[in-house]
Amino acid sequence: MLPTLQTSFEVTASQSMMLATIYLTMIASLQLLFGRSADIFDASKVFLSGIVLFLAGSVGCALSHAFAHILLGRFVQGIGGAMLAASFGAMILTSVPREKIGSTIGLIFMVGSCGTIIGPPLGGYLAEAWSWHWAFIVNVPLCLIVIAVLSIHIKRIPAKTQENFREKLRQLDLKGGCLSILMFSSLPLALSAIADAGWRSSKVGGAFCRILFLADALPNS
Repeated sequence: MLPTLQTSFEVTASQSMMLATIYLTMIASLQLLFGRSADIFDASKVFLSGIVLFLAGSVGCALSHAFAHILLGRFVQGIGGAMLAASFGAMILTSVPREKIGSTIGLIFMVGSCGTIIGPPLGGYLAEAWSWHWAFIVNVPLCLIVIAVLSIHIKRIPAKTQENFREKLRQLDLKGGCLSILMFSSLPLALSAIADAGWRSSKVGGAFCRILFLADALPNS
């Protein structure tokens, strides 16, 4: 679908690739932060929040009229996707009987793999046959169904004594989360600089030095 978006927004091929890169970057960089959030807060609520953000990002992408708008939508989708990927395991462990955990995880990965296979050609077909907007609109009913089902599930969970929200928030490594975002976003920028200016460019050296510095700072955060 990227060539269609490239033509629609009149951007270069490298700019259109940012739509995929920014989504994957946010998923990779926020795994630790949202994984810890699933431990501290209720994993089902983290998952539900991820669905809501993914829905908001999908609607934002579908309604975009400028490249900056769809890029922001993909950014929000990436945050939502990171919350989903980081919390679904904890949600299974707390919601599924022990003897069914293995088969449940296997079923989820099977469905996820089918989505990976079907998603790209389906998105390309929708963009070519109808409009690229439909490749994002198709997420809306799916997200709404999951939100409805998960809301019912959360209401059935017995109420527990809640700690102060601020106390829980202090248990999160927010500094590490920010450093992780900076480190992972520096990598595609460095590779882009290589493509544009070559290995000997000072931009490339500076980008890789920044990655090494942030990677060293992460464990200390």
